[in-house]
Amino acid sequence: MPSLLEARHPTRLSYSALSTYANCGEQFRLERLYGVRGGTYWSTIGGSAFHVIGEAMALRSLGIDVEQPSFEDAFGAELEKVLQRNGITEDQIIASGRVVKGGLTPGGGPNKKNRDWWLHYGPQMVSGLARWLDEDPGKVWIAPTGEPAIELLFDIEIAGVPVRGYIDMVREYAGGFLRIVDLKGGNRPMTTEQLGVYSEAIRQMFDAKATQGAYWMAQEFLPDPRDPEAPAPKIQWESLVRYTPDYFDARFGMARDGIDAGVYLANPSNLCGGCSVRDFCRLQGGARAEEVPYREPKREMVLACA
Repeated sequence: MPSLLEARHPTRLSYSALSTYANCGEQFRLERLYGVRGGTYWSTIGGSAFHVIGEAMALRSLGIDVEQPSFEDAFGAELEKVLQRNGITEDQIIASGRVVKGGLTPGGGPNKKNRDWWLHYGPQMVSGLARWLDEDPGKVWIAPTGEPAIELLFDIEIAGVPVRGYIDMVREYAGGFLRIVDLKGGNRPMTTEQLGVYSEAIRQMFDAKATQGAYWMAQEFLPDPRDPEAPAPKIQWESLVRYTPDYFDARFGMARDGIDAGVYLANPSNLCGGCSVRDFCRLQGGARAEEVPYREPKREMVLACA
């Protein structure tokens, strides 16, 4: 039998961790406790490059003089980071999306959404964001600390659990009305719960209310090749008022209770085929599944200092 990997019990949660735990406990266990690192995707590299440029654009909209790299340069820098950190070569990076034999389309291309796809559509996503920032009646909110609410770090506590993350952008509208914006280069999330966590962070850190939010979906703002001058689509603002402190106390509290109890149930679905840790999953017959124990002992989460 191969040697077992060593588990590290989590000391804090992020929204991403909560979401993973809710969707598949076994994926959470393999990634968060055992540090199993799955494949690297071109979409991750492209999304990171888009965020780097988006942050610079938002700062420049405030008159702050920061360098704004081209998409190609930002993409190259993120690619180099990934290659060095993960010890891989470019041919090991995975392309998501669909195979489209006729050429590049928003849904994919001959080699799905690979490097060529991102270098073609990435600059168009940047143009779409620039246009939206120019046309949107709001402005970047300046937090009471004097910090522009761009890539805003938060360290809060929910249900006794330290929760950390970054908010892409908070924008302020007439009357001091705050809205949260999260930039997405891929598919639209199933819920607005992520935005709700950010709203709770704003409440805890600044005693301020951000009762609406939206995902800024980059692919929805790509120019229409049939009418390049067509107006940009309207962003879909959603109410976040249902995400109360009691709601998140329950959500994070249940996750903590499950983690402390050693409950990590696998949730088989049509997403298993592309799961990044399936090689270690017994339910999927993973070749390396014997490197992790069948289950975890009960133990309390050792909380990190927020």
